[in-house]
Parts: sequence; C-alpha cells; structure tokens
Amino acid sequence: MFDDVTKQWYSLPSLRHPRAGLGLAGAGGRLYAVGGWRDHRYTGQVEMYDPILDQWTVVAPLQPVSY
Repeated sequence: MFDDVTKQWYSLPSLRHPRAGLGLAGAGGRLYAVGGWRDHRYTGQVEMYDPILDQWTVVAPLQPVSY
C-alpha cells in the first residue's frame, strides 16, 4: 500500500482468498478487493482491509446481474 502522506510503500497482510485480476478501490479509509480469478474461474468475492485492525475481512459477495 502506498501512503501518499509519507510517500512510502507498506506491506499488507495477504487476502483471505488470493486471486488474480481483481479490482482494488479505497473508500472511507479502507481498501476493497473486488472480484478476480481463482483456479480459472471468476469469483465475486469482496474483501475489505481495515488499517486499524490490520486485517482483511470478507464482506458481501458481488451478485450476478440478469438482463
């Protein structure tokens, strides 16, 4: 994680569900890891990183959209 105040990079704990090709966004002082691929399958898993607790927590998964 890059801290734009101190201009330094920091290591974070590993995700609870490692995956590739995920999206990452910050909101409300937390980071969100969204979706991605694991074992050649798409996952709708969403995890939130809390810097105060220094841990990732699984939150509600993405829901498929029907058209």
